[in-house]
Amino acid sequence: MINKKRSSKINPNEDLKLTIFYFLKKDFSPKSICLRLGWYKLNKNKKKVPQYSKLSYYLKEFKLKGNVEKLGYGTWKTTGKEVQKSTRYAKRDKRGHAFRYKINYTLLKNWDELKTYFIEKLEKQGIKPYEVKGSGNIGFIFRKRKTWICKNGTIHIWFRRGESIFDSTAKKSSDKAYYSILSTIRGLETKLKYNLQINRKYYIECLKHHYAFVNSEIAKDYVSRGINFRELRDPETKELWGLIDESYSPGEFETQSPKTAIRDNEAIDYKKSKLNVK
Repeated sequence: MINKKRSSKINPNEDLKLTIFYFLKKDFSPKSICLRLGWYKLNKNKKKVPQYSKLSYYLKEFKLKGNVEKLGYGTWKTTGKEVQKSTRYAKRDKRGHAFRYKINYTLLKNWDELKTYFIEKLEKQGIKPYEVKGSGNIGFIFRKRKTWICKNGTIHIWFRRGESIFDSTAKKSSDKAYYSILSTIRGLETKLKYNLQINRKYYIECLKHHYAFVNSEIAKDYVSRGINFRELRDPETKELWGLIDESYSPGEFETQSPKTAIRDNEAIDYKKSKLNVK
């Protein structure tokens, strides 16, 4: 049984393809695209080394279909021919991202002993732990996600930058993120050889989550007037409930309240009538 207070890893290929093409249109270099999408490995000096092989698959497809042309080594230019979106993914217009989860676990030993134990297990698995500055906690990268094991009996896991989960509703995106993090926790249990359940349950809490409505009519209206960023607040309570932001792609309407982001995203049509547009 799993206790969820709450409230995949891999984007659908179609959404990912459109995102990569958008980056190319914005003149992002192949290196920048790989780093933004989390396609890299850390070398001995913890420097991010891009994995260009993943990007090459999409570049070849774009080139064959006449969407891009190669100008030189590592330099690509879009031709003006747009990438057509498949109807198969047309309704997956909710993008969950910026997830952060907290997992409670039981301290079976004093922290110093347990910290030594965790470090030894991680190092045997080829994972390089480090001490989180000023806290005494253990930090490391697991499945490309920043992970902290804390001395107060909690584990914190962040989705990496550029990691998004698309679906038809914010709730479905949230569910996919939850089961993705659950898989990560179980994998971490195996590496640590340590039970992370309390009374045979996982105690998981989502501390942060953002949901973007892709190609939102509200966002398009703002963008058409040259407004690419705008905080939207309820006219009565002044509470921030929405955001026009093109950090990922233009025409996105984002909700990010820790408590009401899902509900706000799915009530955008209602909220539209309450916008205080200036």
